[in-house]
Amino acid sequence: MTALSEASPQSLDELFSRDPLKLSDADITVIVVELRRQREKWELSGTKSKDPDAKRVVPKSLSDIGL
Repeated sequence: MTALSEASPQSLDELFSRDPLKLSDADITVIVVELRRQREKWELSGTKSKDPDAKRVVPKSLSDIGL
């Protein structure tokens, strides 16, 4: 099961219609716990690249582009 198959348009509409400034600490805690649970599931699913030679993103500074 994927996140897209679990999501319903009604739940997304309801989520985006909420005013984030009106969330309580308990609401934010529930969101963080759920996101951590989903992250754990994602990491266990092996979705991440296991290729050690995969290109890594190297941060650049403004001096690298002449600024």
